[in-house]
Amino acid sequence: MFLGLALYEFLINKLQHWDSGMPPYMMVDLLKSRKETREAIGLLKDISANKAINQLYSMSKSMGFANSQEKIEESAEVAARRDVVEKYKARVTLLLKKLKSQQDADKNQKAVEVK
Repeated sequence: MFLGLALYEFLINKLQHWDSGMPPYMMVDLLKSRKETREAIGLLKDISANKAINQLYSMSKSMGFANSQEKIEESAEVAARRDVVEKYKARVTLLLKKLKSQQDADKNQKAVEVK
């Protein structure tokens, strides 16, 4: 995400030149969206585009390092416990559904008897 935002900053920076052919009203909209984006992610509004690009690129690299860590494998005992708990939850859920449907059926039967 941060890499995409850095590319967005770069694009806006390149489009600001007079020879880009960008209509002024579109440029105003892009600058407003850049300002709102910077506010949303906590960047200063008045920093230069190059500093913003560098900060966003650095953030993307650090987030990439955070995601690249290997996941710790769980032991066979923990996996077995997890399976037992999942089966237990499934049985309890099924039992609760059956009880609820039985209660609803009893209520409907009583409602018919009262009429």
